[in-house]
This record gives sequence, C-alpha cells and structure tokens, in this order.
Amino acid sequence: MMMAAIPAMLTKKTHGTMPAPQAIISAAVESMQVDVDTALRIETAYLAELAAGQVAKNMIGAFFIQLNEINGGGSRPTGPEKRTPKRIGVIGAGMWAPASPTSPPPGESRSC
Repeated sequence: MMMAAIPAMLTKKTHGTMPAPQAIISAAVESMQVDVDTALRIETAYLAELAAGQVAKNMIGAFFIQLNEINGGGSRPTGPEKRTPKRIGVIGAGMWAPASPTSPPPGESRSC
C-alpha cells in the first residue's frame, strides 16, 4: 500500500524537477524484484544515468564553476570601486534607534 503512494508524494514535493529522487525510487522497486547481482547492475545503471545526465552537468556548473567566478568578482561592474561604509544610518528604527551602533552617547547630539 505504501509503495504505491510514494511516486505521488514525490511528485507533489519535487514537482518533477529533480530526477534523482525518482531514480532512487525506481531503482529500489526494480531491485527488490530480482537477485542481488542484477539489482546491483540496475542501481549502477541509474547512478550512471544520473551522474552523466544534463541535470548533473548543470548543477556542477552552477554550484562550482559559476559560484567561484561570482565570488571572485566576475559579475562586479568595472566603474565604481569597492568601498567600505564608515557610518550606517537606520531609518524608521523607532525604539531601537538609541541602541544602534551609530547613535551618539546619551546627552550628546550628532548631526549627519
């Protein structure tokens, strides 16, 4: 009974966008119906299909190659230089404004 509901639950959660969970379920169901040697071949075939598939290539490109480029400043514009802010103002802080790190000590006023 439970095994019949798993594909529906999986589709509800992933909306069919991730092939790995579907392959895991398929490999498990198919492997339960055969001997161990054949089951290992089935699981290896699903793993090879996932590892060499386009989704895996896209994920590797997005999570490693492009992320390193972005962290290295690849998407930063060439015009303005990078600068560190010296003072930060909080707008609309209400009761929290006196506790902000840029507020002057009590009894002292600072104009911006």
